Amino acid sequence: MIFKRVLSAFAAAAAVLTFSAGTVFADDAKDEKPVIKFEADGTMLSADNVPAISFDTEKYKDYVHLTRDADKAGIKLAQDKDTYYQGASMKVSASTDGVDGYFNCSGMARDDDNNLLFPDAPETEDTSSVSIIGFELEAKDFGLTCFDGCMVTFAYRLTDADEKALMGKSAWVYPADEDNVRVSDMATQLKVNTTTQNNISQYQKAFVTVGEERSATKIIFDIPTSDAVKGTVFYIDNITIQLPDNIGDKKYIKNLDGYNENAEPREIIEELQVTKKGNTISTESEAEKSSSKTSPLIFVIIGVAVVVVAGAVFFIIKKLRNRFY
Repeated sequence: MIFKRVLSAFAAAAAVLTFSAGTVFADDAKDEKPVIKFEADGTMLSADNVPAISFDTEKYKDYVHLTRDADKAGIKLAQDKDTYYQGASMKVSASTDGVDGYFNCSGMARDDDNNLLFPDAPETEDTSSVSIIGFELEAKDFGLTCFDGCMVTFAYRLTDADEKALMGKSAWVYPADEDNVRVSDMATQLKVNTTTQNNISQYQKAFVTVGEERSATKIIFDIPTSDAVKGTVFYIDNITIQLPDNIGDKKYIKNLDGYNENAEPREIIEELQVTKKGNTISTESEAEKSSSKTSPLIFVIIGVAVVVVAGAVFFIIKKLRNRFY
C-alpha cells in the first residue's frame, strides 16, 4: 500500500515537471525566431554588375520605401536630374524643427573627441523607444527571402550643410529584420568628405554587408534629423545588390527601374575643389579648364625665375672677373 502511494507521488511529480518543462520550452520556442533561409528568384538575377536601382526613371518608387517614422521629420523622396552620379539620382528632403528622443543608431554616435553622444541609448532590440527616419529596401521587392550574405553598394552625396542637421553629423545604413531591429553589430556610417565638400556634384562610394543567418529582410538608410532642417539632406544613386558567392554565375540583382547605361558616370575627385557653375558641374571638364587657366601663369613664373637666376650668375661672374683681372 505504501509502495503504491510512493509510486503515485513520483508519477504526480513527474507529470508536474514534464508540464513545467514543456511550458518553458514552448516559451523559448515562441521567443526565438526561426532563421529565414536565403532564396532568390532566378528571373531577377543577372551576371552583369549593374545597379538594381538607378533612379533614372520614376519606377524606382516601386522599390524604395519610407521608414516607420519618416513622417516625424517630413521626409520626402524625389528624383533629381541635376545633382547625380550617373543619369539621375534620388534626393531625400526633410522638413522638421528637429526630432526629439533617441534614434536607432544613437548608441553608436560619437562626438569629435570620439566620446559616445548617447551612452544611455536603448538597446538595439528596443525599437519602440527610438525613431527610425529615412528610407528602406525590402528583400521581397528584389525576389529575395532576405538579404543574408549580400553586399549592397551605392553612391551617396552628403555635404557639410546637410550634416549639421544630423545626429553625430552622419547618416547610417544597416540590415534589419521585419521588426526594424538592427541585425548587425556594426552599421555603415556615412560622413562628409571635408576634402571635397565644395564639389557640387561630389559623390562618395559606400557599401553595407550582411552576415549569414541574420534574417535581414530590410536594408535601412537611417537619416537622423536631430536638428531643424528644411530642404535636401541626402542624395543617393546606383544601388547595386550582390548576392552570396555560392549563388552561381548570376550574382547580381538585375536592373528594375530602367537604367540608362549610356549616361556618363561623373568622376569622383578626391582632392580637387571646384567652383559652382549653375546647379551642377562636370568635375572632369572643370579640372581640365582649371589646368588650362593656370598653366600660362606657371610659364610666366618659370620664365621670370630663369631671368633672375641668370642675372644673378652674370653679376657674380662679372664681380669675380673685375677682382682677379
